[in-house]
Amino acid sequence: MIRSLLVSPRAPLALVVTPLGAALLALCIATPSAAQTVPGTESPTAQPTEPEPPATPPAIEAPAPSTAPAAPTLIVVPATPAIEPVPPPPAAASEVPPLVLPGPASDANRARLDYSDGSFYLRAFDDNLVFVPAARMHIDTYTFAGDGVGAYHRSNGTGLKTNLFFRRFVLELGGTVRKKWFYWLGGNFGPTQVDGSQAPDSTANVYDGFIGYMPVPTLRIYAGQFNAPFTMENVTSSRWLDLMERALIVRTVATPYNKAEGLLVWGETENKSFEYQAGVFGGDGMNRPNIDNAFDGMARLLVRPLASRSDALNRLHIGASARYGWRNYNFVRYDAPSLATPGGYTFWSSSSGDTHIKPYRGQLAIAGEVYVPFERFDVRGEFVYVNEGRREVSAVDADGKAVPASERGATLRSGALRGWGGYAQVSWWVCGSPRISGNPAGLYGVLKVPEGLGKQLPYALQLVLRGEMMRLNYDSNSRSGDLGTISAKTDNIFVNVYQAGLNYWATKHIRLSAEYSLYQFPGKPGQTNQAVAPGVKSKAAPDASVLHELSFRLGLAL
Repeated sequence: MIRSLLVSPRAPLALVVTPLGAALLALCIATPSAAQTVPGTESPTAQPTEPEPPATPPAIEAPAPSTAPAAPTLIVVPATPAIEPVPPPPAAASEVPPLVLPGPASDANRARLDYSDGSFYLRAFDDNLVFVPAARMHIDTYTFAGDGVGAYHRSNGTGLKTNLFFRRFVLELGGTVRKKWFYWLGGNFGPTQVDGSQAPDSTANVYDGFIGYMPVPTLRIYAGQFNAPFTMENVTSSRWLDLMERALIVRTVATPYNKAEGLLVWGETENKSFEYQAGVFGGDGMNRPNIDNAFDGMARLLVRPLASRSDALNRLHIGASARYGWRNYNFVRYDAPSLATPGGYTFWSSSSGDTHIKPYRGQLAIAGEVYVPFERFDVRGEFVYVNEGRREVSAVDADGKAVPASERGATLRSGALRGWGGYAQVSWWVCGSPRISGNPAGLYGVLKVPEGLGKQLPYALQLVLRGEMMRLNYDSNSRSGDLGTISAKTDNIFVNVYQAGLNYWATKHIRLSAEYSLYQFPGKPGQTNQAVAPGVKSKAAPDASVLHELSFRLGLAL
């Protein structure tokens, strides 16, 4: 069949047109058995395996001039170029690409969702608008022990029973606008109390709410409600406290309301060796508008003498705080803060029977602080001194009729709450990443636009030990009036606190805490110390002097 194709005058067309013909032609040319395709050009070594039949004369004779080159054409011009797979036409490459508008006009560049170190950021083009959702939740469990604890009851019938509750349930969001403006707002829906009929009474309110301006990276201006700039622990967010709550002297005396409404300037040097906070505030407490047109001034200063170091000690600091304000007795009707443990036991109350204690005239406090971080150990401490005016009013008139709180203006006697308190604390990062929660009193509410994934620290185990002393004196009539009943026997309010806590941080966002606190009320109850244990109040243990609190926390911070 091959020979008939070679000699046929129609072979060139068949071989060129069909792929099968091209393959047969290539086989005929490439193999020895096809060496006879050109007459007179056989290889001298070629040995056919079969006798070839004689070719017919018409096939051997040269054809007419118009077809004479047919055989050479079959051999010299193989059909390969004509039958090779044709590459795809370059039409697609020559098409006009789709139009992509530059800059923020492009859908792909208007905004993007970013992530860094456990937080999500919705970022506009060029970061002119950054939005960050956030939340914190503290689910606490408390149980109590001590002489007479089981018999203790409050006026609403509740006592010191094992209970689980939401300490904080805060929904928050923050961000930046045009890179120099920043904001943060959040509401706390967690604190729930029980009224006189033991029905839940929510105290949901504004937690943080402020707008700030940062003209340069080392200067920030805040306006709104935020942590008052007094003491290291109060400036530290509740997300990152070493123990479940702040030290007793801080949370009950130094800054009993935690938050303040006002204007604050926060600055630092470029090398972070010096930092300052100073502001003017309403002074009447969290979520309470200014009552008497008088304002509090607060300031906090600190130095970092080792800021140039590259190890943990570069955050060592020594600092001082001060605050001063005035309370006008013609307008201020709210009670002064009582003193209570984190578990809810009030060991000294600002009311006794029909007598209520109110803030009065000058309110002064100063504090000092020190923080020393080593590789796996932290040492810190604070000292607070207070001198605050107080006055006593009666909730009933001369006829024994109740007087509304808004009308309790008559002063029975006036005195002062004076004294000091302080704590010393040691933290040991047993394993994992030291200071996974950061250093105390860091920048408050300032959003940093992320660069990369962040530290992504996986876990840490932290052991915390703290000892604290409170030595206060309440003298009910040091300024005016008779002695009264509250300080008739003693002025002393003495408390010793010993605490141990263990925190497991599953990243900085999930926290499991266990804590033991021993509250000791030295002296003879009611005779040499106004602060008394639950057993004394319940009269089940008149000589009781201690309260044990065992607490647990499951915390979330986003």
